[in-house]
Amino acid sequence: MKLIKKHSRPLLAILLTLMAATHSVEAQEEENYMKLSEKLIALRGQVNDLSSELQQSREEHKVEMRGLLSQKNTAEASINLETDAIAALQDDLLNSKKLIREVGADKESIKEVLLIEAERLKAYVTSGIPFKVEDRLRSIEKYENSLNADVLSSHKAANMLWSMIEDELKLTRSNGMYRQAIQLDGKEHLAHVVKLGMVMMYFRVGDEYGLFRKNGEVWIAEPRQDSKSVEQIEKLFAAVEKQIHVGYFELPNTL
Repeated sequence: MKLIKKHSRPLLAILLTLMAATHSVEAQEEENYMKLSEKLIALRGQVNDLSSELQQSREEHKVEMRGLLSQKNTAEASINLETDAIAALQDDLLNSKKLIREVGADKESIKEVLLIEAERLKAYVTSGIPFKVEDRLRSIEKYENSLNADVLSSHKAANMLWSMIEDELKLTRSNGMYRQAIQLDGKEHLAHVVKLGMVMMYFRVGDEYGLFRKNGEVWIAEPRQDSKSVEQIEKLFAAVEKQIHVGYFELPNTL
């Protein structure tokens, strides 16, 4: 009995040590479990936040695409109107030429018809985007002066007017960058301008970017201050300078 009691103390100590170790392991496991649960909760919260952001981005993208589609439709409608206006001038002049041949109209009658068509062409130039308007009007006025001075034959006068109308039609089909004087904040500046057909036109003066917008019957140069619009116009100029005339561009609406 004494021998058993003598060896039972170390055994008891071992058991107590094992129990303490087991308790320590269980406590550590519980702590690790709590930490893991906290991480899972945090991750679940992040997933929910990201999901909400993704949904919001999708909605914003839908709204933006609807806006771009509306802008595209408006631009296409404006292009069609410009093309139709020029086509109408061509048809009228062609009909006038046919009428002249058929009825053998006298020189004064022919001059009167051509002057009416020239005035219609001037009205078209004046109402459109302010792209080199003075130069284009100067050409028409020079033609009118020559017509009034009787220095042009009827045939040559009709062909010259036809050629000017065709030049206007070409402008509706082309994009490009040019230099011209513009009025900005009451002062005249020599600016770089990019025209898209004869529907939209943007400008750059130094480090300032902007667009032309019609206010009633007058076109005004409108500087843009918001970073998004400036970046969009800047990218357009960079692309045109690199001779990239076809592509997808998101631009501030000028219409």
